[in-house]
Amino acid sequence: MSGVQVRTQDHLRSKVRKKLEPLIEDQKLMNRQLVMEMAEKGYNRLIEKIGAKKIIQDLKEAEDLHENAVRKARAFFKKTARTTRAYNNSLKYEFSSTEKNNLITSYKCEEQCRTWSENFAEREVNKTEQGKELARLQNLEEACDDIIMEATTTSELTNKLSDILKVGAGVEWHNFKAIGYKPKEKAK
Repeated sequence: MSGVQVRTQDHLRSKVRKKLEPLIEDQKLMNRQLVMEMAEKGYNRLIEKIGAKKIIQDLKEAEDLHENAVRKARAFFKKTARTTRAYNNSLKYEFSSTEKNNLITSYKCEEQCRTWSENFAEREVNKTEQGKELARLQNLEEACDDIIMEATTTSELTNKLSDILKVGAGVEWHNFKAIGYKPKEKAK
């Protein structure tokens, strides 16, 4: 059973999070920026490589032709429906509505390729130094949690946390410089 009180553990966990979260968030932002850059470059290469560029282009042309034909048909049937009351009352909804149905579109194809490109870029970023740094910081945070939960005394706990944060992230446990306090040196 732990000799450290639960409220002390909660306080120390909170303190660890306050010290590591800014570092982790900064790293996540840098990684996200790198993912977006890689995904945009990779998107064009991906659609070329898998042959989707021609398919998307053909689909866009067909959509344009189809959209024009639908517009003409809608205009024709609306105009014709106005000629008699019987036609107007029996005009189907599709001819009076401007809603588009759920078909596979070139936009959906492009979005699918972009999703694949982003997923690939995320996997690649995890292999870079930036990705490894994020994983290291997250592992450091987890190690601090483990230390907090496994410690038997408060002094042992704060010493271990101070050491691991200083070595692992270059973060001071006690920020004495900010308050202008200099602790006394221990006599050897």
